[in-house]
Amino acid sequence: MGILGTIEKIEIDKESKNIIITATTDNAVTQSADLINPAGEDSLPLSQSDIIYLAKVEGINQLVALGITSKSLGAKEGEKIIYSRKANGNKVELMAKIYLKNDGKLQIEAVDNISIRSKEDVILNNGDDYAVKFNELDKEMKKLKEQLNGFIKEYNSHTHPHPQGPTSAPTTPSTTQITLDIKDAKSETIKIP
Repeated sequence: MGILGTIEKIEIDKESKNIIITATTDNAVTQSADLINPAGEDSLPLSQSDIIYLAKVEGINQLVALGITSKSLGAKEGEKIIYSRKANGNKVELMAKIYLKNDGKLQIEAVDNISIRSKEDVILNNGDDYAVKFNELDKEMKKLKEQLNGFIKEYNSHTHPHPQGPTSAPTTPSTTQITLDIKDAKSETIKIP
C-alpha cells in the first residue's frame, strides 16, 4: 500500500549516491525513503512543491519513493515529455523541455541556451551541407579582398619595357574595386566552436 507525502528535504547519500527523500504524510508523520528513478534517468523533484508517492517494500519493511504526482504538459498516447523546473517563490517555472512526439518529431525548448556537445560529428537535417565558422570566413575573405584590390592597383600602375622607353600606365585605369559582403551567410542563432 502506498501513501502520499509532501517533500520536505532531498539529500544525496555521500557513499551510495542514492537520492533520499524526506516527506511528511497526511497524518503529519515525517518519513525518509530512497527515490526510485527509471533506468538512465537522474531526476530530482522539487522540495516544498512536489507530492511524492511512497510505498513500503514487502519482506524488507523498507519505504521507497516511486514518483511525484504531476500535471500533464500535453503528452498524447505514445509520447514522452522530459522537463526541468525551478521553484521561484510560490511559483514553479518550466525551464527546459524535450518532447518526443508520436509522429517521430522531437521538439526541444529552453528558457536559455541549447547546447549540443559531441566527440564526433553533429549532423543536422541529414548533413546535406557544412556549417561555417563565420568569423574565420569573414577574416579570410577580407584578406582576399585586400589582395585583389592590391592587385588591381598594381595593374593600373604597371608599365611595359619598350625599345623607345617604358610605356606609361593605362590612360583609363580600371575603376574596379572588389566588394565583399557575406553578412547574409551568418547564422545569428546557431553558434559553433
